[in-house]
Amino acid sequence: MRLLERQILLIGGVFSLANLLGFAAYRLVFLRLFESSPPGLEILQACLAGARMDLALLGYEFSLFCLLVQAARLGRPRIWVWYWWTAGFLHFIACTAAYWFLRERHEHFGEILLRYLTRLDEPFLAVHDFLAFHPWLVLLLLGGSLAYWWAGAWTGARLAAVLPSLPIRWRERAWLLVFTTGALLLTVDPVPRKWNGSAFGWVVRGVYAAEYAAFDDFGLNQAVINPFYDLFRVQVVAALDPAPPERLTQDEAVQACLAALDRSPANRSYPLLTELTSTNDTHIRNIVVVQIESLSTEIMESSSGGEPVMPFLREYASRGLYFPNVVQAASQTAGSVFGVATGLPKENVEERVRRFADWELNGYYATLPRILSGRQYQHFAFHGGRTRLTDFAAFMGNQGFQSLGFRELSEELEQLKYPGEQEDSQGLLDGPFLQASARIILKRRKDYTAHILTTTSHPPCRAPAFFQSKQTDETLRTFQYVDSAVRDFMERLRKEDPGFQETLFVITGDHAQAVKVRGLLDTLRVPLILLSPRLSDLKLVGTRNQWVSQFDILPTALDLIGGKHAYAGIGRSLLRPRPQWIALTTRSDESLYFRGPHLLIHRPLEGHSRLYLFRPDEPNPAQAGPDCARIQEALTLESVAIQDTVRRLGRSRKIIPMAVAR
Repeated sequence: MRLLERQILLIGGVFSLANLLGFAAYRLVFLRLFESSPPGLEILQACLAGARMDLALLGYEFSLFCLLVQAARLGRPRIWVWYWWTAGFLHFIACTAAYWFLRERHEHFGEILLRYLTRLDEPFLAVHDFLAFHPWLVLLLLGGSLAYWWAGAWTGARLAAVLPSLPIRWRERAWLLVFTTGALLLTVDPVPRKWNGSAFGWVVRGVYAAEYAAFDDFGLNQAVINPFYDLFRVQVVAALDPAPPERLTQDEAVQACLAALDRSPANRSYPLLTELTSTNDTHIRNIVVVQIESLSTEIMESSSGGEPVMPFLREYASRGLYFPNVVQAASQTAGSVFGVATGLPKENVEERVRRFADWELNGYYATLPRILSGRQYQHFAFHGGRTRLTDFAAFMGNQGFQSLGFRELSEELEQLKYPGEQEDSQGLLDGPFLQASARIILKRRKDYTAHILTTTSHPPCRAPAFFQSKQTDETLRTFQYVDSAVRDFMERLRKEDPGFQETLFVITGDHAQAVKVRGLLDTLRVPLILLSPRLSDLKLVGTRNQWVSQFDILPTALDLIGGKHAYAGIGRSLLRPRPQWIALTTRSDESLYFRGPHLLIHRPLEGHSRLYLFRPDEPNPAQAGPDCARIQEALTLESVAIQDTVRRLGRSRKIIPMAVAR
């Protein structure tokens, strides 16, 4: 290695180290924004996870640096210093903006920057009040910037006097190619995946914050993000993805949304925020939501060989409140979990690089941990899939849950010394997964909520070899295994949990998988079972055949707890009368909006919609005639308004107020 290569490594290495230290300092300052006080070890882990983002960013910048040197005929250290000095300045500006944007506006720097690139009249309005209240900050930034650039000019001149400019020949170009390759390796990770074409069980993918931001603390997860890297790795990529055109202004969307929900805004800054007051005296304190992978009403109610496929769930349905006609929140797991946890629809245009949009993953929603934050509760989120390790852990962790996934539950099973087979290619089998979840619940010290997402029945369905069943259909056999796993979970809590009598169990699917599809509705219909000894005492049992939505689950659970609760979803309690039912579900690039006797199927990217007549006893709705054009226009407006409002308020973190200290 000759002098030129050593100069490149020296200058690039020194500046990279300085930037790593600067990013670490930024994270420590950033964490002071939040009220939570995580342990020192978790802060260290968050800083190390963030350092991985920093290394990926520096990998891109070092490779670009090497390519620029390749394009030159002469190596000039002074020019190299200016390159790295500029990069450091951009990093500082991004970190400063990220801190103040989240502190003052509850938005990420990259999100709002890209928004303003297309609306150049808005930046002044956005920062005018901020500058008026913080003039000292402007002066400090201007003075610091001048001092920084003066120091850069002085450093470049001193290095130019010490380090000579050298010609770049073929040997140096070969070394530069090696440096470029090495730097690019810092920008990728081997990620475990299970799909056709991944023979080794993993693929190489660009470094993404969700793979590392999997803490149970919102502030820690936000601190992991490198704002400058996030701008290009996430925000620009998301901006290039297709997005539905916004037909309405924000005020128009909010007004139409609230009219569709028959709701008056109680808080202009947080239009969806309302108060749910209940006088129910059920003495229910704990809530357990179990979302069974791919469970449809058709599968749960099916029989084979004269025997029910899922006898235990059907028994639970007969002992509790059973709703067989529930419209799923989304056709994919991420959207359904999002909908049940938040009471809101997920972005319906699927992202190509991740399950959650970045603003959803790092969003701040009215989930049970937020709503019950004034009470002494523990909140658990259990998910045992291999391919859901990071996305669901990060999302549920950001919503206030203690997120426990494949690794944590595997360790719990080791301590439990669980006998027999524990996992398959998709993740933990539902039997041991639910037993590990039950064990953690039983060790709690407070009242609790739990959100449980099973895995085994994910297509292609494969029941474990040890499970004995007369079923020959592999899909039905798998669901029979899941049924027995849920029974064992419930029985263990019934026998060992002293709080079982005060617990509400909510059992539903994540999205529908029909074995014998009769029509469209079979692909949208999931079951809902509300089960609790307290409901039996109050005679709240039986089957209710009205059509409802998965968005109704959260307000119904709050209604059963009783008292006053903040709520910011689009659903209604199933225990209260409603003038006209509505439901919204999304799949791929279209949304389906139900209101009373009508169903609207809307494709936002194409700006196209069709209206159908919804008949509960018919598996396929009939297309409406031209005389329903006004109804179609009105329902299109409502559907667009609801989704636009949720998207805009979610992006700006205006669902509920964030718990920011100062």
